[in-house]
Amino acid sequence: MRLAKMPAARHNYYMQQLQIASVRRKTSARPSAARGRRTTKPAPSPLALSRAIVAAAPAATCIIREIAARYTSRDISFPKFRALAVIHRSPNADLSTIAAHLALTLSATSRLVDALVSKKLLLRKPRRDNRRKVRLTLTAAGRRALDATTRATESEFARRFDHLTVDTRAALLAAMHALLALCADPPRASD
Repeated sequence: MRLAKMPAARHNYYMQQLQIASVRRKTSARPSAARGRRTTKPAPSPLALSRAIVAAAPAATCIIREIAARYTSRDISFPKFRALAVIHRSPNADLSTIAAHLALTLSATSRLVDALVSKKLLLRKPRRDNRRKVRLTLTAAGRRALDATTRATESEFARRFDHLTVDTRAALLAAMHALLALCADPPRASD
């Protein structure tokens, strides 16, 4: 699969943002002339990491959006694909959970879910513990659409990561694990 290249202006913007945000930590191979010690650049600050994530996220989202458009039917938009992914990851997700994740209003999310139900990608069942709430689950067709797009996305990123050194891939993987851990359990403000 060959994706269309990102427009040069957008690519240049993302690269510029990453260069602005990045603070590299490298140890110089040459000893400091004055002290005979290795010199180390300062570790990236939390703000520098935040800027790098904010700069990188839109570029990654563009790739995912493009792949989702290619691997799902023309009737499934990127927000619908994202809704399928949220429901897959959170089997007990209700409308409010999906709306919060997609940054949509409840009415817009309800229409989105209605469309997925009508396309037979999603099932809506009343919850046993609260009849006013519904349980949303993927159908077999919904799982197939989600799986195909997920595999295609992973393959595209793997192709893009192929040229990186082993050390760079390891560092990137460690950073992604740390980021996922932070997102799963955000730090609490101290009192």
